[in-house]
Formats: sequence, structure tokens, C-alpha cells
Amino acid sequence: MALKQPVTQVRLTNVAVVRLRHHGYRFEVACYKNKVLNWRTGIEDDLRE
Repeated sequence: MALKQPVTQVRLTNVAVVRLRHHGYRFEVACYKNKVLNWRTGIEDDLRE
């Protein structure tokens, strides 16, 4: 019997999971730590990049 492993799961490295509240909903967004720090200080305004 062969051991089955999930093949489609991609591991993200150097990524922070951030909780974000928007219009009363809570989201968990995975993005780079430097991007989060820039967003919190107001340098960056779009987390989608």
C-alpha cells in the first residue's frame, strides 16, 4: 500500500498571516512581512500587489 501525500498543497515561505477587519468582516490575509509593515505605516495602500 502506497502512502498518499497531498500534491497540490503549496508551502509559502517568509509569509505572515495577518488579521484584517473590513466592513465588519474579519479576514486572514497571507502576505510578506515587509508589505504588512509598509501598509501599517501608511506607505503602501494596496495589499494585492
